[in-house]
Amino acid sequence: MGLSNSIRHKLFFLLIIMGAIPFTIVIIVSSFATVSEWEQSIEHNGRLRNVLISEHVTELFEKNFYVMQTAALNSDIINYVGNPQSVPNDKEILRLMKDINSIFHVQNVMGLTANNGMQLIRTDGEKLVDISKREHFIQAMRGNNFVSDVILSMSTGKMIVVLTVPIKNGDNEIVGLVQRNFHLSAFQDFIAMQDNAEISIIILDRNGNVIANSDNGDDLAKNFYENDTYKSVADKLYKWSGTVHEQVAGEDALVSYSKNNLTGWTIITVQPYKYILNQVYSEIIKYAFIGFFMLLLISGIAYFTSVRATRPIIEITKAASQIASGDVSNVEALNIHSDDEFGEMAQAFNKMRTARDNYRAEASIDRLTKLYNKMTFENVCQIKLRKLNDVEERENLLALYIIDLDHFKEVNDTKGHQFGDIVLKEFSKKLRGCFRPYDCVARFGGDEFVVVIDNLPNTEVITRKADIINRLARELEIDGENAKISASIGIAIVPQAGTDYEEVFKAADNALYYVKKNGRDGWHCDNLN
Repeated sequence: MGLSNSIRHKLFFLLIIMGAIPFTIVIIVSSFATVSEWEQSIEHNGRLRNVLISEHVTELFEKNFYVMQTAALNSDIINYVGNPQSVPNDKEILRLMKDINSIFHVQNVMGLTANNGMQLIRTDGEKLVDISKREHFIQAMRGNNFVSDVILSMSTGKMIVVLTVPIKNGDNEIVGLVQRNFHLSAFQDFIAMQDNAEISIIILDRNGNVIANSDNGDDLAKNFYENDTYKSVADKLYKWSGTVHEQVAGEDALVSYSKNNLTGWTIITVQPYKYILNQVYSEIIKYAFIGFFMLLLISGIAYFTSVRATRPIIEITKAASQIASGDVSNVEALNIHSDDEFGEMAQAFNKMRTARDNYRAEASIDRLTKLYNKMTFENVCQIKLRKLNDVEERENLLALYIIDLDHFKEVNDTKGHQFGDIVLKEFSKKLRGCFRPYDCVARFGGDEFVVVIDNLPNTEVITRKADIINRLARELEIDGENAKISASIGIAIVPQAGTDYEEVFKAADNALYYVKKNGRDGWHCDNLN
């Protein structure tokens, strides 16, 4: 055997070994890493799915409350509920109620009830019943807009959820309520569109009763009365949102859950581990097949491509070593475009690198208030500003609020840091509720909060939101006691205040300084006409 043959044989076996080692390491490492990565992916997707469902529920009920509150302000309805005998013809009131109900695309039942709990009128013509013992009636008589848990309708015998809004007369006395019923099929139809074969989606009311279940949509009544599977799961969900490992229906599963702010309902997404493991096995088999295929190609052409193979092997080995050692921060995409086995190896590494990078990014949240933190707010605000700057004709406005809680330090020093933390958390929850789900609300640090809202057609919304924030700060109560704080608010409007983040923030900060200098407990904006 000549020297050339010896070198060729050595290079031939060297190429095989260099091809085998990286793929063997990748398969071993990926067998451990893929489980974690799939769990993270499923957790992220489960939480995202829960957020979408929660936002749908919130938006649905807020629209209903808006229309029902409008009905509760109608003088004819107020007079009728306060004194039904004063209206000679119930048909006019019924026509009015049906006209209001026609605003909605789905014709659920609407009705009026007196303050003694006796229903006065229903748009479906079913029998009128006494609802004085129902929780939604009690809450309405206390002056609250309320969403009930699942109940059995006394008129129709169907499982429903009820929305109620109190009706007040000119003396601000509660004379009755406006009621709207929702059949559970409305929620069932919605989550059926979010479902797939590998997951289960469940909505539970405050008592753990099933409102909608993607696995048992044809028999919700039976599920409501007899199935305690998800009630036992709900009893273990002690946080507002999260992901836990639980036994569900006798199977190990990954359970992502979150609670809806408006209703207190729990939204659960369940994915059994058997589906996760199937995905992991598929990934491992895919890597093994690619590795085996690459080795065959390398074995067949190694002798004839020893020279041109040197550079790609070095690059691939370097990338494989970094991935195997866990140092992926500096791994760059392999720039190998050959149509042989090295090009395919490079594509495989680039796919793994891209997949890994996609799972590294997570939103940063303030731990105490669960609002966005300073870093996330700055990023979001700059993105919104860039988006606004990219539009040649700016028809919509953007507003940045800086909110400082007045007298918070005195409250914190007098009643202690724990009480101060409760004040911050309660104010944060109410502040978040003032804005749309996609508006950015953040805690900037200490007792300072920031908000950025965009897509505003005029300044009316901006000033109204400022008034609401001032009012909720003054009226903030902790355990029935006023927190004794107020809010100073500085506002900057884009594009009048500029288009750069630093100058917009400075404009809002100057406006805040003006408010604090002139007595606090108010808002100011230099750019507001």
